[in-house]
Amino acid sequence: MTHPNFSPVALTIPWVNFDVYWYGIIFAFGIFLAIQCYISMLSQDGIPQQSILSHTNYSIIVLIFFTLMGARLIEAIFYSPDLLLSLTHFLNLRAGGLASHGAVLGFLLAMSLIPPPTPLSSLQLLDRLFLCVLPLLSLIRVANFINQEIIGKTTAASWAMIFPAYDLQARHPVMLYEAFLYALLFGFLWFLNSRLHFIKKEQATLPEGVLGLSTLSLALCIRIFCETYKLEQSQWMLPFQHDLAFTMGQLLSLLILVPVLLCICALSLPCLRNSDHKNP
Repeated sequence: MTHPNFSPVALTIPWVNFDVYWYGIIFAFGIFLAIQCYISMLSQDGIPQQSILSHTNYSIIVLIFFTLMGARLIEAIFYSPDLLLSLTHFLNLRAGGLASHGAVLGFLLAMSLIPPPTPLSSLQLLDRLFLCVLPLLSLIRVANFINQEIIGKTTAASWAMIFPAYDLQARHPVMLYEAFLYALLFGFLWFLNSRLHFIKKEQATLPEGVLGLSTLSLALCIRIFCETYKLEQSQWMLPFQHDLAFTMGQLLSLLILVPVLLCICALSLPCLRNSDHKNP
């Protein structure tokens, strides 16, 4: 099977000769879906519509800015150090190069700057936001597939794909693996939350923050798994790619995953202790 070799340019605006990329369109659509999911969850919490709109408008600006800057900075430091040679080059996001691990760090930093809408806490806000971001992650990988980015290792599997923009060898369509798993995780957690009320106000069955951090940890596990089928992307790691048993993506995922798991344990411990006291 051969990749359709789509053009990365979806359309060109003629009077200004401005190219609109599929990546940008899909990214914008992913943000739209995430916002709609978030608004839906806040509405279920009984928060007034006016409060939701004012909170969401501010949150979008802060989250997008810090997420993009975090993604670009980590891309430059760990994957493409040549981006640091020029500020113009660094800020030219249209040229590509965004690291999802940096997006996570930027997202968490933005969270600390966003006041949650009354009566939610910051941890309750985190629960809702991380779940709503999963569709965006899935769609970004679809955009990577269209652009023939994040190439997989060679394979003889029947579903292997040739990416002519890279070479003529059959490879894992690893972007689609990741897109499918993020979408599956979102559907699974959304369904469970709607049935078991993990975080619904007054009926929450999970401690505050646990669903959000669990969502993040599962997304990181998906990333670690899919990295086993990817070619190394970091310029730092390329000289050692045949000597190391891990990729830069796996290393960064583990560095985030370990403290996230510790936070989940810390948040869950008081509930477990209370449960022990109630059931001697």
